[in-house]
Amino acid sequence: MNDLVSIFSPVYNIESRYPGALERFLDSVKNQTYTNIEVVLVDDGSTDNSAAICDKWAQMDNRFHVVRHDSNKTINKARETGFRNCTGQFVFNADPDDL
Repeated sequence: MNDLVSIFSPVYNIESRYPGALERFLDSVKNQTYTNIEVVLVDDGSTDNSAAICDKWAQMDNRFHVVRHDSNKTINKARETGFRNCTGQFVFNADPDDL
């Protein structure tokens, strides 16, 4: 199998609630043995450092993409946005505190 797998994650102020969790999550996704992935990070109007962390990862690895909401729209809207921006054959939702 070499199909593209899309992983999307809503991100809203995760860094202020769980310091380091977002970096651990992104590192965990990056280090999976299956590498034909795209990661869609939906910044849902974060006001802490979460958006900057997402941007850093998108610059480091072209499989990571950031989509922004101009304000907090709720987790359900962020998931909907993430799903709509996926292009893979298979789609998976993960929260930014998952490993």
